[in-house]
This record gives sequence, C-alpha cells and structure tokens, in this order.
Amino acid sequence: MQTLIEHAAAILGVRALVPEELADELIKHGLDLGDDPVGAVGELLGDLSEFYLFDDAIVHVPSQLDGIVWCATVVATPDGDEMVLVEPDLALIGWWLMDGGVGLMNSDGTPAGGLVVVEGDDFGNPILVGPPGWLAELGDQLVAVRVVNRGLCVELAATIPDTTTAQADAVRAGFLEAAATDEGYIGLDLSNTALTDARLATVSSVLWQALRINRAAFASDR
Repeated sequence: MQTLIEHAAAILGVRALVPEELADELIKHGLDLGDDPVGAVGELLGDLSEFYLFDDAIVHVPSQLDGIVWCATVVATPDGDEMVLVEPDLALIGWWLMDGGVGLMNSDGTPAGGLVVVEGDDFGNPILVGPPGWLAELGDQLVAVRVVNRGLCVELAATIPDTTTAQADAVRAGFLEAAATDEGYIGLDLSNTALTDARLATVSSVLWQALRINRAAFASDR
C-alpha cells in the first residue's frame, strides 16, 4: 500500500491524471495492480485525503499545494484561546489534513508537532489544531501557511500579499468552471426562481479549478 502511495505521488507531481492514465504509469513502474488496475487505483487511493479526484482526474494534494503560501488570520475562541479557521482560506489544506498524520514543521523543516482538523467553533466550522501553545504569539495576526518537508509550516506573515492580475484571472475563470457544474445547486430549493439563474460554487472547487488553469500564478519557484 505504502509503495503504491509513494509511486502515485511521484508520478503525479503537479499533474492531474485520470485513473486509467495513472494505472498505466504505475504498471510501467513495475507495480502489480491485479486484474482490474483502474479499480485498484480507485479503491486504494480514493479514500486517502493525500489524493483528490478532481474533474475525473486524480491529483496529489501536497504536491499541488507545495510552493504556494496560503494566508489566514488567527482568531480568538470564546475561551480566549487562538484558532485558525480552515474555511475559506485553507480549504485545500483542510482536505489534506482529513486523515491526520500531517506534521507541523518549523521553517527549517524540523518537526514541531502534529496538525489535525476538527469541528471547533460554535457553528461547527472546521479549525486547524496544533500542539498546545502553537499560536500563543500569533493572536489576531495574519499567518502564512506553506508546505515544508511534507508537513506544514505556520508562521507570521511578513506582509499582506497583493493579488496579481494572473491570480485574479485564474480565480475568476475557476469560478466559472466550477459554477458550470451541478454542484452549485446541491441543497438549494430551485422552486425559488430567484435562485435558478444563480451561479454558485464551493471555495475548494474554485481553487482547484484556478490551480488547474494557472498554477504557476500562485506557486513560487522554490
């Protein structure tokens, strides 16, 4: 199982491959996927939050997120502690953390504890939880979250980054792509004529589409 995960991650990188393509690549790398290679890929990777099925293609989530700085604000809980809301800013990171096992890293790549996502605020919204005191010096401030050594580094953001034209264009195009699916109407009462012409999409769908359209607009060269 671990061998399959490692090979799939290496093959995918920042690409998106349909299950048939990924199965073919894995077989070329010497993996035995049995009589139903496509089914084996779907069964073994489909339930892992390290991977994501997007537009009928599989992506490796940490590879897609690597090189991108995600900003979020540390907010206070009713008890006076600090927390980081996953939605909307860290929606894609939140998916990766669903299975647990993702480490909190210092900026030099050394381990600093573990990270999990739990339903933590009064409205059941998911929050990012780390070791005790990990946000003690970051309350009410903007933090930068990035992939470091297969884990996540959370540190004070030096500045509020400006949105580039390329990023804005990718997000707009991503919204149009995401809103063109039926997903935007799930849970809506379409008997309300005011909603039938609405264009809705989840934050995660918009961001995945934006990365597909122009990932280079968001990723650094490091």
